[in-house]
Amino acid sequence: MDDPVIWVNQKYPEQSLILDTNKEQPYGGLYVYSLDGKLKESLQIGPINNVDLRTGFPMAHTLTDIAVTTFKPEKRLAFFGIAPNTGKITYLGLGDHTFEKKPYGVCLQKQGNDFYAVVTFKFSGAEKWKFWAEDGGLHMEKIASDAR
Repeated sequence: MDDPVIWVNQKYPEQSLILDTNKEQPYGGLYVYSLDGKLKESLQIGPINNVDLRTGFPMAHTLTDIAVTTFKPEKRLAFFGIAPNTGKITYLGLGDHTFEKKPYGVCLQKQGNDFYAVVTFKFSGAEKWKFWAEDGGLHMEKIASDAR
């Protein structure tokens, strides 16, 4: 397990969750733990690396919390929805962009109503991507690049 992030349940803080990644096959995926460290569920989609999250992501006429991971085999980002009141986590799918190199790290930013992912690569470089949900897909547009 690697690179944990804590999702805080605003209504019931004691029901907050720890999200963690597993980079290895055959168990790669997002693992979800209660605050006392007990495994609640695993979403084994394949080897993922880093994870970050933000609240209030607009999707399908509602707001959800969003966790984003780097998905190495496909050189893409993987998206997970987190129900704000219950903490129920759903795999939403991959973003519509494939990177040239395998993504390594990811950090999310919310600015106003817009959401961004800063993606790093193993040996060098970073890119900033705006992302949004529309027509049943997760779309991405490159905003900036520090390609080295």
